Amino acid sequence: MVFIQNAVPNSPKGTHPPPLAPSNKENYLHIPPRPDYTNMDQRPSNAWLYSLNPGHIDGGVNPPAFYPSQEDIIRKMYIWNPGHPMFQPAPSTTGPTAPTATTTEAPVALPVPIDPALQEQTVAATPTPLELAGHQVSVIEVRPAPEKMTSTRTGKPAARKDERESKFDYIKLEDMSRCDFVTAFLKVHDRAEEYSPGVHSGPPFKMSWTGSSGGKAGAITIENDREYQLAVAALKQKNNPAVTVEYNISLMEGYRVRKRSSSVSSLSSSPFSSLPSTPCPSPKKAFPHHEAQDDDPELLYGTKVPRVDDFTPQAQLNGHMVLKLKDKWVCKKHQGEHGEPGPCYIDASGNHIGLNNRKFAMWSSSIVAGEATIHEPPNTVEFDGLRDGRITSTRPRGRGGPRPSTSSGSGGNSDATTLLLAAMLPLITNLHKPASGEPPVTPPRANTAAATPEAPKKTVAPPMSPFAEPGSELHVCLLDFLKHKKIDLLHLETVFSELELTPDIITEVPMARLREISGMVEGRLWKFKIFCRDWTERLDEKCHAMSFRPLTDST
Repeated sequence: MVFIQNAVPNSPKGTHPPPLAPSNKENYLHIPPRPDYTNMDQRPSNAWLYSLNPGHIDGGVNPPAFYPSQEDIIRKMYIWNPGHPMFQPAPSTTGPTAPTATTTEAPVALPVPIDPALQEQTVAATPTPLELAGHQVSVIEVRPAPEKMTSTRTGKPAARKDERESKFDYIKLEDMSRCDFVTAFLKVHDRAEEYSPGVHSGPPFKMSWTGSSGGKAGAITIENDREYQLAVAALKQKNNPAVTVEYNISLMEGYRVRKRSSSVSSLSSSPFSSLPSTPCPSPKKAFPHHEAQDDDPELLYGTKVPRVDDFTPQAQLNGHMVLKLKDKWVCKKHQGEHGEPGPCYIDASGNHIGLNNRKFAMWSSSIVAGEATIHEPPNTVEFDGLRDGRITSTRPRGRGGPRPSTSSGSGGNSDATTLLLAAMLPLITNLHKPASGEPPVTPPRANTAAATPEAPKKTVAPPMSPFAEPGSELHVCLLDFLKHKKIDLLHLETVFSELELTPDIITEVPMARLREISGMVEGRLWKFKIFCRDWTERLDEKCHAMSFRPLTDST
């Protein structure tokens, strides 16, 4: 051991020897005095301070510090890191009977600060000794590499390789539980806020240390508390070894932290929360099932549970309205597919309208848009059909149950008559052809050469539009367009009626004029013009069929 007090016998402690006496000769070189690079008040860098064999130069500080002698290194190390291994006695190697080696600490004069505040700053800046920092744990995160458009010569895609990222930190794992240790090594990669360890088991991770059986290649896999306790017990038998932990991010999806509160709070700030039809202003009241579902074990530990974050605020609000509609409209007369009371809407006349997922979606969307309420459904054709007395009602199930009486309306008779006339139309046309003066067609001879087969003729399909009464053609045409094309132009009926634009002349109106009077996009207007042309042709065919006149008489 080198005593600092004997390092410089003729100079004060902590200083360099005095310079030589000035000479009578002139200093031609003009050598400046050497600065003091061994400033004891400046804290060295961590790399130099925790190095087992510190060097004479510390380049981790600005400006760099130089220590010309070993005494300067010892003095600097004793001031800032008195627990360094160089100050500890060497262990005995000759057996238990060997005399204990006694060491005497070198008396060092600590610099006395001028200001007491400097002493407090010096004590606060002292780092934690290595023996109290815990084990050095190297944490390796394995994650799948991004897909690349590369392939081998055989045409098969190249195998994906996993990326590995390694970081380390000091962790006191002897005093930690399994959950605390998992949270600690997830913090090394900034994953503690994204994933949470399971209460009973998981996520799985591999753990090895210096001198462990199997080494790093045969690292043990830890999933529960017992496996972790056995590993820590074996780790304590070693003298502060380095620990390596490895986990795969692909196996952590089931332990992702769910942010339910952020999704609920985002709903309160959505544009749908201020609608007058929304009966629940606060997020907790808007989702009363959340408090009961938070303690569900399936939601806490399930790996295939949908999260609220996956749905938009509008979809969440629509789903909430569907739940309210199901609670409101419960029909004991009609059962669902599982035998439970089914959902039905009962109007003022007592008619039951069955509610399915499609109608629930339309009704909830109309409530959110402010066009309907929970007590009154939307007035649309898609929901309950035409408002002409033919509402699609629900029929009771069962063979022996009551049956609703057949309505005496002319809806079914008119449809049967239309189909019958459409089937008789070709026959009536052929019967009237000789009277029109056209020469009959001569059949070809049997011995003539086989001619090119003729293309099949297009048969006339049954008209899809109902028989319109005089003056109601425009209204019926708009209803048929809504029914078959799912485009609602009923709000333009008044505009077309004022300009006397009927379906037979709408096809002749220029597109620019139609866009000017309707304000609709060009694509929808083209669809409406083509539909009006087909609708008018089929209406003329039915008119001719009803009057028993051939198509050649029409002008």
